Amino acid sequence: MRTTPAMRLLCAALVAAPPTFAVAQRGVAPKAVPKVETVPLAAPQGVTVKAVTGGVQVAWQAVTGATQYVIERASSATTAGAVVGTVAAPALTFFDRGFNAAATYHVGAVAADGRRSVSAAVAFQPPPPPVAGATAAQTVTTGRATATPPVAPSPVGAMSIGSVTNTHPILGGYPNAYPGDTLIVTGAGFLGVTSVSLRTTGQLNASEPTAFPVATFAGTTNGFRFVVPATLPLYQAAPGTRPFTLVVSRMMDTARSSLAIGYRPPVRKITSVKMTAVLSNKGRIRINGIGFADKITFPQYAGIDNAYFGTGQMGSMTNQSVPLGNLSDTYVELWLPPTCDQEGILMLTAPRTGGTPEIILPDGVIRVACVKDPPAGAIEGSTLSADGHVDVKLGSTISIRGTNLKYVTRVHDQAGNNCPFTFAPSVGNNGFLNVTISAASKCSGILYMENNLSDPDYQAPVTSTVTGMVFVEQPPRLDGATPLWAEAGSTVTVNGVFLTYGQTPKVTVGGVPAIVTASTDRSVTFKLGAGTMSGPIGLTNEVGTSTLTGTVALPGGGTHPAFVVISGPSVVTGVSLIAGTQFVEYKVTGQNLARLGGICVKSANYPNAGYTGQMLVMKRTDFGGSSWSWASNDEMTVYYSYADYAALKGSPVQLYVQNDGPGTPPWLSQNFSCAPNSGNVTW
Repeated sequence: MRTTPAMRLLCAALVAAPPTFAVAQRGVAPKAVPKVETVPLAAPQGVTVKAVTGGVQVAWQAVTGATQYVIERASSATTAGAVVGTVAAPALTFFDRGFNAAATYHVGAVAADGRRSVSAAVAFQPPPPPVAGATAAQTVTTGRATATPPVAPSPVGAMSIGSVTNTHPILGGYPNAYPGDTLIVTGAGFLGVTSVSLRTTGQLNASEPTAFPVATFAGTTNGFRFVVPATLPLYQAAPGTRPFTLVVSRMMDTARSSLAIGYRPPVRKITSVKMTAVLSNKGRIRINGIGFADKITFPQYAGIDNAYFGTGQMGSMTNQSVPLGNLSDTYVELWLPPTCDQEGILMLTAPRTGGTPEIILPDGVIRVACVKDPPAGAIEGSTLSADGHVDVKLGSTISIRGTNLKYVTRVHDQAGNNCPFTFAPSVGNNGFLNVTISAASKCSGILYMENNLSDPDYQAPVTSTVTGMVFVEQPPRLDGATPLWAEAGSTVTVNGVFLTYGQTPKVTVGGVPAIVTASTDRSVTFKLGAGTMSGPIGLTNEVGTSTLTGTVALPGGGTHPAFVVISGPSVVTGVSLIAGTQFVEYKVTGQNLARLGGICVKSANYPNAGYTGQMLVMKRTDFGGSSWSWASNDEMTVYYSYADYAALKGSPVQLYVQNDGPGTPPWLSQNFSCAPNSGNVTW
């Protein structure tokens, strides 16, 4: 696709002013943005091109509101062109140095707020070669503008000035020179020149001379150079330039050329900005540069007086002037009003004769902002959570939406852990932060945002609290089960933390799936599936799996496996003496001992007549449960008193076991019987 001159000039111009945005939060209406009527920038008119000594002069008429002009040259009206130069307003000419071929020129105008326009195409044709014997007319070339009207040939051997060119280009071509500039004089007949001087048409004071000799160098018969004296007296009031006549003398012959010489304006430029965004009442925008306070005795060049950084025309409601403070030649501060809330391209201004201020810019574009409020935001979705927090998995990303988030420099939690984040702009609000929750960052709980809007020389960074809390989802942690044993089809409840994050967890017992009937993040109730023969209990939530293992303490002492599965009656298969002094410790082995409610010892020699049939009864509730200790469902330890053991020692003894009903904790059994059953063994 062939680009148009307008498109190419737009690309070469200043960066466009940013769109004004409104901030949107959940449940908060967007802030209204005043509508600013923008008047289109008029296209440059009266564009002319003509050949001059050393190149082509392009001229045009001023465009109201333009701060810069961009000149483009193409080889023809049907070929793509290229930008050959830019000049700052109020200059209205451009010198295309060294060019002398057919071409087409366009002139583009650019306003400070980014508006642009482009002129119609103007063709250029180089002039034919000069006629032999002809001499050039008296011409003055200043900066990048040269005028050379055709004149009649001068007498052979006569001295003439063809042009006076300034080696220090002056944008706009006026004045012709400043004190200290080097001027190049070209022409004919300079061989034998006796004097060169600058003469005035009137004196500024009675003691001032009317002629000021200048020293020449690098002279030939066709040209020479001279330096404008640094002490040349100039006007002390607007317009700040003074007319002089360059007079070249050779015996009785002279050549003259008019020159306008004025004060060189100070070089002003923004070099850096310490803080590009600040809170309106918490800091100052500090700008470094050169020539800020430089001023000359007449009012054409005074120090800078205002700053702008907004959208729209300078001085409009959306781009109001900002007062200055602590001004020096290399440093200035912007003192921001408490209501300041805008962003845009930074520019400083200095007053200048004619009503159009001088605009001071950096080499590139610097955007600055003042903000009334620090960043504020909420975790997306947090207001919809019943418990006021957002559950997230490790490695996932949450979004914080709010206002002024583009100025956030750090996100961290209450423990100081940094939370990696990126800012993402969006249409219709001030964007959002994407925060990554990783194992390395350990970021969770309440989040905080720090910003760079506070002046570090004025106060500490401002911190904002994020609405909503982050809870990092974890695998479940099982603390215990009730009851401690069960059969297939029985109901069991496990307790712990992180058991579920809203989805029904999966439960298995001994690898057999169980049926979950209720679940919260602290407890899960389920029924053992058919065919369940053993433990352990395994629970899987949205993040991972945990298994209930180990032992639990029994009431009054002793231990018990965390959970066992019963698949039949209790059977004692063996009893063996381990040790004893005050108590005698017996190791009991068998099957399904978790259901065992007690042991009865029958002996004809037992002296306690209080038990029918001389029976010693050991319930699991005796000694507060401390008479039982469990290693597994198939092994337990029972403690008898030493006195009972002494009475029974050497006598025939029978052991009877009692089975509690399904699901009943043995230590709560109230229905204990020592009647013989299939589980009885003789010891």
